[in-house]
Amino acid sequence: ACSKTDKPVFTMADFKSDPTPIGPLKGLFLTTDNGSDLLSAVDPVSRTVKWSIPVGFIPVELEGPHHITPDPAGQFVYLNLSEAVVGSGSGPHGSHGTGVIPGFVLKLQTSDGKQVAFAQVDPNPGDLVSTPDGKTLYVTHYDLVKLGQGAQAHDLRQGDSNLAVIDTASMTVVKKVPLCPAAHGVRLSPDARTLY
Repeated sequence: ACSKTDKPVFTMADFKSDPTPIGPLKGLFLTTDNGSDLLSAVDPVSRTVKWSIPVGFIPVELEGPHHITPDPAGQFVYLNLSEAVVGSGSGPHGSHGTGVIPGFVLKLQTSDGKQVAFAQVDPNPGDLVSTPDGKTLYVTHYDLVKLGQGAQAHDLRQGDSNLAVIDTASMTVVKKVPLCPAAHGVRLSPDARTLY
């Protein structure tokens, strides 16, 4: 309701950036908040969220960041976008595992939380782990849709999910290994020769 002669004037200090830039993530605990598409950086001493980092590609839709793992050198952190969001199902995982579109693995810098690369993977990425040299990521897929299809066909092999093997330098999927239906948790032996 301004008249033609009124000019709005901003009298506060200029914004340096929007949102406030994220500082280094060293010494902080990181956790995904899949119901709000945020990565929270928590100060373990004060037990408070120091920064909330938005993740994903579509700001107006929830994309369900799921599991997270650091690279051994501490320069990057990797996290899954499941594209199936908790809240539309029951139990602790909600609707995780019921997505039908591809998921993603994001690569963020720990110096400032910025996304530097991503890899597209199968629907419903579950857990991920990095090799000790940081050159490879292994990503499981907790795909309940494929599991259901295999059960209906009375052949659970049709419900197999893939283990994605990702080269972290290029963030490309270099191999897919069929696994049991709806595989989730994954860990490497200390010598990185055996994947559990």
